[in-house]
Amino acid sequence: MDNVYAPGRNHLFVPGPVNIPEPVLRAMNRNNVDYGSPAVSAMTKVLLKDVKKIFKNTTRTPFMISTIGTGAWESALTNTLSPGDRIVSFLIGQFSLLWIDQRQHVNFNVDVVESEWGQGANLDILALKSVDATAHTIKAVCIVHNETTTGVNNNLATMRKILDHYRHPAFFLVDGMSSICALDFRIDEWGVEVALTGSQKALSLPTGIGIVCASPKALSCPFGTTSTPNPGYVLNNGIGNDILAGTFSAQDQAYNQHSMLTRAQNEIVKKLTFQDFCAYDGSAYFNGFTCQEKYAQDLIHRTGMDTTRAGTQSFFMLLESECNGMLCSFIMFLLLSILQLLSIL
Repeated sequence: MDNVYAPGRNHLFVPGPVNIPEPVLRAMNRNNVDYGSPAVSAMTKVLLKDVKKIFKNTTRTPFMISTIGTGAWESALTNTLSPGDRIVSFLIGQFSLLWIDQRQHVNFNVDVVESEWGQGANLDILALKSVDATAHTIKAVCIVHNETTTGVNNNLATMRKILDHYRHPAFFLVDGMSSICALDFRIDEWGVEVALTGSQKALSLPTGIGIVCASPKALSCPFGTTSTPNPGYVLNNGIGNDILAGTFSAQDQAYNQHSMLTRAQNEIVKKLTFQDFCAYDGSAYFNGFTCQEKYAQDLIHRTGMDTTRAGTQSFFMLLESECNGMLCSFIMFLLLSILQLLSIL
């Protein structure tokens, strides 16, 4: 089918790529530069220095690769591990499933720990595998920090404590595609050996840059880790640096805003249902999207709704069945949202 160009701006309503802010679009409205010029080299050095801030990193080395998330995944794996190595991996949603599938295609020995989608990683099993692995056959532990398809934010600090408690030397590899720069991420404090993200997510840039951050331990692996930044995607003449600097300085403000909106949404669900679908269970934090899904599942169970039909319904459509009309659901949700936001502020 031919593309249809309608008047006005096209707005994306997907988890990623996200809508690119107008200042970024304006900054990119310029011609290419000579990739061999001193300006590109100087700009790249500044970008590699500044990008550390989104990881809260002081000891790791960042790399910017011309790729999407899948390429960043592969880079993290193939530069630290060898085919046949045993990897413990947590299956909690679609993106963790895809990463597991990639490892299996690269001939790693993947030890899958599966949880119900919408739940966090089962860290009790990680502890059991750590204490039993006296021969240290586990070479790496891989996890998706924030599973985009379910909205579950796994507790990386607890995972690191488990590995340290049993003095396990496994590499700690983290997919932070939808969390880094949107949620608090502490690569140094949590002892993450390799973390990765992409330009098209919370950085709100065009798709095409995979950002990988590696520890000295990861860089000591055979063949090391190399990457070439793509100057076609970075912003030149200092404008891109200014935009990124604004992003870095506003990080904590963004984290607090996301947290506030999540708490508000969770409280709204509790008021509507008189149930707490979103309690922190020690292994993962459940954001607003997860709470909506849990509420939807409860509605399906209580109303006997056809699950085939229900699977296509949004949270708001399910509210309609509770409130006898979309208008009622919208007004209730809007009022509770305002009241909850005022109480938090």
